[in-house]
Amino acid sequence: ALLLTKILMTLAVAISVFFSWHIMRLHAFAPSKRVLWLALILWNPFFIQNSIADAHADTFMMLGITASYYYILQKKYKTSIALLILAGFVKYISWFLLPIPIIAWLLRAPSRRRYATIILCTIAAFFLAAIIFYAPFGFSLRNLGGVQRQAAIGNILLTPLGALVIAKIFSLSHT
Repeated sequence: ALLLTKILMTLAVAISVFFSWHIMRLHAFAPSKRVLWLALILWNPFFIQNSIADAHADTFMMLGITASYYYILQKKYKTSIALLILAGFVKYISWFLLPIPIIAWLLRAPSRRRYATIILCTIAAFFLAAIIFYAPFGFSLRNLGGVQRQAAIGNILLTPLGALVIAKIFSLSHT
């Protein structure tokens, strides 16, 4: 199981590199700059430790976000939205990015009827994916504990110490 996890993480990183390379190409980065940026990311010890050694779930979330951005640049908004929805089942933060491809798609829509179709299809895709991914765990509100914890982020017990220190510094600067 551990070997399979490491292989999946390495594959996720490789696919992320593939999308990052093409994103930089679409933004007209010179090939030498693309190699430099990817080398800086890939040889970063924190990146290696976090993605491959620790097999952190953020690797899959970032793969979804990176691929989604690539498909926005390609004007393939349905694919972009689907990837963000899937990435959101790894980490909820991806769902906050959903308005980006939706708005980009809406701006290209020729009519108001098309607007409604886009929004309804996105909502339907979201709920269908939620049913598919949560079905093995049963249908209970207790399964959404992660969402509840994220919503309660203001709770002092769930706030990282570093954020508390920064908040205290900024609150002192206003007095």
